[in-house]
Amino acid sequence: MSLYYESVGNKNLPILIAVHGLMGGAEELKFLEVLQFNFHVIFVDFHHELKKESIAIRDLKKIDYDHGSDMIAQILEEHYSNQGAYFFGSSYGGKIIFDFMAKFPQLYRGGVFGDISPAPIEDTEFYKLTYDVVPRLNMNQNWKNLKKQIQELVPNRNARSLLASQVYYPTIDGPAVWRTGVHKLNEVMSSLQINNQWPIFYKMNKVKDKKNIILVAENFSSISKETFERLKLSSVFDIVTVPNATHFINITHHKEIIEKLLDLI
Repeated sequence: MSLYYESVGNKNLPILIAVHGLMGGAEELKFLEVLQFNFHVIFVDFHHELKKESIAIRDLKKIDYDHGSDMIAQILEEHYSNQGAYFFGSSYGGKIIFDFMAKFPQLYRGGVFGDISPAPIEDTEFYKLTYDVVPRLNMNQNWKNLKKQIQELVPNRNARSLLASQVYYPTIDGPAVWRTGVHKLNEVMSSLQINNQWPIFYKMNKVKDKKNIILVAENFSSISKETFERLKLSSVFDIVTVPNATHFINITHHKEIIEKLLDLI
């Protein structure tokens, strides 16, 4: 599988590679286009081909997350003469960049990570939603009843929003459809090689002198407090909490992300 990407900014500028989250795409990171006079910004999109399919039949198993970092390195090798790059990773995109840091330290100059949890999958909301809640949902009921069931099973508002956002209903009273192949996430996530990031940290000695900043939502919607404390003890990262933010990248994040990326250079 080849990796789709698009870019803005002069190629003589420092390279910034932006990687979207698990369910996202390049479009969610286009706010970084404002940096095109500071960086040559490359937006990679693992879902580009998938988005050409009907939303009801998309299958995440087609996405080669296992080799995401290798494909990014291939872009730098084939099109940028193995030039090193800075990185921004959102959510699961941050996990792919962690893998890149460990495998290709010579190509890694520093990074900013938005709302990622470098912890075992058991420590994330995705684990709780995918393995705990989804099997208990009755997907043959209408949207109103399904929404009520989700609300009963998931008391946390942010986690509930994440789950509900993956439900597609053709008509308001019709049966709900688990959209974008998320019903297969338990199969996909269990086979990924980069879910548990902590062992990768031991391979990162060569990047400890690089600037690495993790932005965490103030309400810890994207990371457990235990993982947050563990990260603060790491010599690899600076941790910055973002007030009034959720796991999803929003305007509150944008200013912080842009400022931290400019700090890298």
